[in-house]
Amino acid sequence: MVVLSYIIGLMFLFKPEFIDPIGFMVDSTNLIWIVLLEAIIAGYFYDLKKLRDHANPSAELVLGGWYDILIRYATRPL
Repeated sequence: MVVLSYIIGLMFLFKPEFIDPIGFMVDSTNLIWIVLLEAIIAGYFYDLKKLRDHANPSAELVLGGWYDILIRYATRPL
């Protein structure tokens, strides 16, 4: 496994144009799933009032009761 990782790393050393498409695929698609999973976990397993109280002092848009509804019901798995 280490040898395979080394060979893949060498590919990026000699062909740096491969970094952009692979970086886009890894960063953008995984980030969407991670954020959705965090929203679902926050909606079901965490006290949303505590989360709002923590986020509101430094937020530009103050989170209200609509946030609880959005996180709890809009992200509910089918």
